[in-house]
Amino acid sequence: MKKKVSILLCLFSASVLNVMSQGALKYQLPPADIVKIVDAPQTPSVSVSPDKSTILIIERPGNIAIADLAAEEFRIAGLRIDPAISGPSRQTYNKSYKLMNIDGTNIREIPGMPSEPKLGLPSWSADGKKFAFTNTRKNSIELWICDVPTLKIQKIADNINMVFEDPFSWLSDNKSIVCVVTDPDRGPRPVRNLVPEGPVVQENLGKKGQAATYEDMLKDPEDEKIFEYFAKSQVMSWNGNNLVKVGKPGMVTEISPSPDGNYLMVTTINKPFSYIVPYNSFPALTQIWDLKGNALKTVSDRPLMENQPRGYDVVLTGARYINWRPDKPSTIYWAEALDEGDYKKELKYHDQVFTLAAPFTGEPVKFVATEMRFNGITWGREDFAILTEGLSKTKIRVTSSFNPVNPQDTKKKLFELNSDDNYANPGRFVTEANAYGRSVLLFADKGKSLYLSGTGASPEGDRPFLDKYDIATAKKTRLWRSEAPYYETTAGSGSPFIDQAKGLILTTRQSVNEVPNYFIRNLKTGKLTQVTKFENPYPQLAGVSKELIKYKRKDG
Repeated sequence: MKKKVSILLCLFSASVLNVMSQGALKYQLPPADIVKIVDAPQTPSVSVSPDKSTILIIERPGNIAIADLAAEEFRIAGLRIDPAISGPSRQTYNKSYKLMNIDGTNIREIPGMPSEPKLGLPSWSADGKKFAFTNTRKNSIELWICDVPTLKIQKIADNINMVFEDPFSWLSDNKSIVCVVTDPDRGPRPVRNLVPEGPVVQENLGKKGQAATYEDMLKDPEDEKIFEYFAKSQVMSWNGNNLVKVGKPGMVTEISPSPDGNYLMVTTINKPFSYIVPYNSFPALTQIWDLKGNALKTVSDRPLMENQPRGYDVVLTGARYINWRPDKPSTIYWAEALDEGDYKKELKYHDQVFTLAAPFTGEPVKFVATEMRFNGITWGREDFAILTEGLSKTKIRVTSSFNPVNPQDTKKKLFELNSDDNYANPGRFVTEANAYGRSVLLFADKGKSLYLSGTGASPEGDRPFLDKYDIATAKKTRLWRSEAPYYETTAGSGSPFIDQAKGLILTTRQSVNEVPNYFIRNLKTGKLTQVTKFENPYPQLAGVSKELIKYKRKDG
């Protein structure tokens, strides 16, 4: 009996010690210098105001927090959703903003910023006097506005729905915003029933087709309920004082105000859902709304796309590339296939572009037709725009200019190249924000010239450049090119010019030993003035270099 008791006591003691030793285990940290390298914040990025007077310094953390990585995640309909916030999971956030003048002076903090911030990327109003940003809390996403001259900030909305991202847009009056919030009447989150009602049955109804394989698809009716719960949202309008409902709740994937701010282009997805394709192939309805949410025009009513056509340059019938003309107050344009989506059909023109202006009650107007597949238009002014078309099979891309007043008869080919031939790529035409805050061509020399900017692929590596392009002669003049040992590129996605008349552009410059910083470059004199003074976040690695070590193993 004593022997049994002793054995039991030993087992009990061992189990207690085992539990205690397991409970005491924690994450083991490497040496302090390694911790500093891993936890070091990233080099800040910047966002330049449309009026080119202000720079917003965006400070970023080093790594995603373990708590964010450990948060609950739903993988449904091709999305990865954090159910606590109705937004994307595993998100990378910014930690703070600072403002400074375009020349690097007058760096200033923004008082009243949210505590423990998890900030999204900022969006400027067209006049550059305000910017909006999201802030993620534990159980919601907020929308804030900052007034740059006064440094006053204000929260204008809770419960922003970011399941489909891009949840807000400025209107052209520079004070109003449209956004989407989670459906106020959605109620409690659906609870998955672990007991299935029955098998999931799918049938092809006798149709043959090819289908790509996607991950994170809907799997059963329970997934459908959960997806609809998070996808459904309410469009809201902020008029500078109050949030007002616009229309009825729906699964809104995209909302785009007209340049004059009087209309909204809204895309919603609808049932039936699919278990084999992601949400962007679900039935989708694109309509033009007024600011009260009344549907004025249905531009596209696309069915479920499970059996998509396959092959080079095969497209769906119906409207594609639906957009607002950035140079008009409220005109939409889109492209439709003239060959029923099959490029193998022998036709002179394969795509037709249409336009339709407010109040959207008339018939669409034929605008310009393309011999290849329509790839887009870069609008400029009343008498000049740029058209791109191409083919995926041959990889040929053609860039043409045309007069929007008489587009078909004024097409003039500017470039034709293979999209794989990076060495011959002339670059993209530089754009700037117009009075509506929309991107249009940037002209020079009283409208006689344009600018081209590109990565400048070469045998020595990429050498970004900026050229001037004479419209009449097609002659290109090199204004600037990045040179070793530095890698320098124009800053921003639009125009790099701070002062076009003076030839001042904003660039970002780095080298093997220097972190990226922003500079003002004078194209006329070559003078370079440093704007930011970001420091190396990894000073411990200074002097570290790569070395190829060769040795012969003992086994030969």
